[in-house]
Parts: sequence; structure tokens; C-alpha cells
Amino acid sequence: PHGYPKVIYVLQGSITFGLAEEGRQVTLKAGDHLELPAGTQHNAIVGENGVRCLEAHR
Repeated sequence: PHGYPKVIYVLQGSITFGLAEEGRQVTLKAGDHLELPAGTQHNAIVGENGVRCLEAHR
């Protein structure tokens, strides 16, 4: 987990985030975004065509 809030915005392709504490997965495609609060346990799997994304902390 990161010690800061994080925002991911997908420009191209796709990526799937596993959110362990919530017991769910979220797939992001171009134009989608996800906000992760500080300390969120997560993992990520890049889609078969790759991904291009912007990541920033709030």
C-alpha cells in the first residue's frame, strides 16, 4: 500500500485492480479513473493490449 492517496487515469488499454479489503476487482479502460485512499491494499494486472495511464497523488 501507498502512504498517500493515489489517483489513476487510464489513457489507453486496460488494467484490473484487485482491492483486497473490499473483496472486488475493478477493470479500468481508456477514460476511466480510480481513486485509492492512502493505505489501500491493492494489486494490478495489465490488460492483454497493455496500458498507458497517469498516476498522481492527492
